Amino acid sequence: MYSVVIPTYGNKGVNLTRDCLESMKILQHEHEVIVVDDGSSEGDLEELTRICDIHGVALYHNEQNQGFAKTCNVGMMKSNGAVVILLNNDVRMLGPSLDLLADAMQISNAGVMGIRLLYPNHTIQHAGQFFVPNGNYFDHYCRHEPRYAPQAIVFKSRLVSGACYAIHRRVIEAIGFFDENFAMAVEDVDYSLSCLELGAPVIYNGHIEALHLEGATRGNTPETKSPDHTMREQLGLQYLFEKWQGLDLKRFTREAQG
Repeated sequence: MYSVVIPTYGNKGVNLTRDCLESMKILQHEHEVIVVDDGSSEGDLEELTRICDIHGVALYHNEQNQGFAKTCNVGMMKSNGAVVILLNNDVRMLGPSLDLLADAMQISNAGVMGIRLLYPNHTIQHAGQFFVPNGNYFDHYCRHEPRYAPQAIVFKSRLVSGACYAIHRRVIEAIGFFDENFAMAVEDVDYSLSCLELGAPVIYNGHIEALHLEGATRGNTPETKSPDHTMREQLGLQYLFEKWQGLDLKRFTREAQG
């Protein structure tokens, strides 16, 4: 059995979570789904409860908004699977994506694994993450390239996005959960770095795909993001660089990872 943890927040989150759960009906392997609401209003929580009841999935609720890391951690703490997949509610299945991901985790030695994510027009949104040293931020391989770009259909060591992020139970037992000092952004990078420090591989598996409505909740451009979201992302990056001071992040550039 594997576990799926879906964090959500607010009215947008209700609709996104409903559609995410609908897309997961195609899954056939034994799994549990845990939705964690991060302090939504009473009305939104009531509708989310109704949706989760319809789909037979567990729902937990933070009384106050705690942030992405804390919300994921609540779900991971409640999970029972040998593999835990953190899934943004703006991800949609393209075939049995999560079944395939859980299988790949079980037959490989990966500690963490991510997959190829596509925009709604089926160009690539994510084929692994890399560090951009001249801007001090992280970006995605193959962004906007064709769905089957050869450089994206690979199985190799790369940092991966937390939008669809599988973690083996042995890694959770060794490392623990997400660092809750991250308010938003790069929690996934931090956890991957800890996984690598442990000696467990972080793998990008481009043979599995799903759809990602990137930024459906918080926006995906400077114009659509709120000032609060932008500030939280910058604080997250600042904390990451302070926490991993001394680590040569150039190991994770596009050229270094390939």
